[in-house]
Amino acid sequence: VGKPKEGKTTLAYELAVKVALGLPFLGRTTRKAAVLILALEEHAREVRMRLHHLGANDLGHVYVHIGPLEPTATAMNSIKTFAQGHGVRLILVDTLSAFWRIENENEAAEMTKVVQPLLQLARESGACVLLIHHARKSEGQYGDEIRGSGALFAAVDVAIVMKRHEVQTQRLLQAQSRYPETPSELVIELRDHGYEALGDPAKVGKDARLTKLTVSLSDQWEEVEAIVKRAGLPRREGYRLLNILVKDGMADRE
Repeated sequence: VGKPKEGKTTLAYELAVKVALGLPFLGRTTRKAAVLILALEEHAREVRMRLHHLGANDLGHVYVHIGPLEPTATAMNSIKTFAQGHGVRLILVDTLSAFWRIENENEAAEMTKVVQPLLQLARESGACVLLIHHARKSEGQYGDEIRGSGALFAAVDVAIVMKRHEVQTQRLLQAQSRYPETPSELVIELRDHGYEALGDPAKVGKDARLTKLTVSLSDQWEEVEAIVKRAGLPRREGYRLLNILVKDGMADRE
């Protein structure tokens, strides 16, 4: 789940390719298997470009459906049969709102009804069904930021919310999961080779603020307030971080 242009589709496609190749994803191992991408809103050219960028041009076990798809019983059965016949272990639905047919997504009964076929698909195909969905405009916590009824959040095994972090290229992943091994928060960064896990947000945030402060230093003596203001940090936090820079030999104090 994420707001528009946060990078959720890029992250999900990278996961799909890494699974198809059997390569690690965000520092975690994957089990090599075929994947099925249901690109319901994307143009074929955009899908090809995204897969090309991820190095998946000639992967025979990355299957893609492009264009609208009605979630009828026949269609769901066809997806299940295809997944079983081709060893698909990851089905990516991009996006959920383009797939389901629901009049009021805030109504719990309606939400449960449209999510049920997806749960059945996961059970009967043996594949993980990954749904890309939108976040509410307002911020929230514990699943509240997921657009629509809370019945969707209650139905899934893992809900991951993607948010912007302190650095432009970084994102914060917040997870609510049935599985204890799922980290509750993880900072990731988009680099040339794809997303990379940086770790705990508290440490990553501190490192980012230290970097801001370091680049705000000059070769002229200045009052602390001027440096901290230029770095865009609170005064107390700026003093604390400057002490760290002085201790580490990165700054001089007069």
